[in-house]
Amino acid sequence: MKKISLIASMSLLGLLGCSSPAVVTNEVQQSHLQSTNQVSDILWNEVNVPSVFSFSFSGKTQRFESELINSPVAGFALNNVGKSIEIELSAPISDGVFFAPSLALYDENLRLIRNFDSSYFTYDRNDFIAGEVIEGVVEISLPLNITKFYAVIYTTEEDVDGTTTVIHPAKAMAIAKRNEPPRIADPVVEHSWNGQVNVEVSYKSSFNPFVKETKPAAISNVPSASETQIAVKPLDDTKDYYFNAIQSAVEANELNKALALLEEAKALNIEGAQEVFIKAVNAK
Repeated sequence: MKKISLIASMSLLGLLGCSSPAVVTNEVQQSHLQSTNQVSDILWNEVNVPSVFSFSFSGKTQRFESELINSPVAGFALNNVGKSIEIELSAPISDGVFFAPSLALYDENLRLIRNFDSSYFTYDRNDFIAGEVIEGVVEISLPLNITKFYAVIYTTEEDVDGTTTVIHPAKAMAIAKRNEPPRIADPVVEHSWNGQVNVEVSYKSSFNPFVKETKPAAISNVPSASETQIAVKPLDDTKDYYFNAIQSAVEANELNKALALLEEAKALNIEGAQEVFIKAVNAK
């Protein structure tokens, strides 16, 4: 997963409170243009921080045509409170294809701030937890004179013509068992104008165990305030749920799901989850 920081100010404000996940859409309604060449005419979805939401790209999706973008698009808008924000895009396989995303950011006057092309959002064959997804995180810190910014998710004709080779599930299973992977071909997934992109926006926290530092900041980074996490002892019912879910996922050959459940259990301080996973894998 690649990360880049866009730092433009030393002035940071405090954290805002949590808000409910936003429900968003990029399907064109009667009051919106099916195709436009004006940034102002993009269907903008107002979202809060933090929030998690998803876009589907199809024939009903609004299309934007400009010098930079000629693609179906999904747009969302956020207020700038002067604190570093992380935007994570995750594009899973949908109907057998990938939507290879790029991300363009505009200020409140709809002037382009920065464009993050598809090279910032990649598939990691060694990340069994994430699974078969194209993903990446960008970190944004803006001066307070930029009160609002807009984000556009899109793809390109070059990306649509491309493909992504994903690791074969049998190889992933063998690696998880620490065995020699079988010599079989990996699946090749085509890219498409259609697909799905999941979005998570959050304030940067140095305590976030799921953020991967894989690319240094393009401009000098500014440390942000950290959030305090309190360890809570999980209930027995919670432990039983994760133990059973991990074992069932392994037995069903759903390794990615099992690994995701394992990471969730670890984040919840559930002891013994690793042993349950290893025992289930070895029993296969």
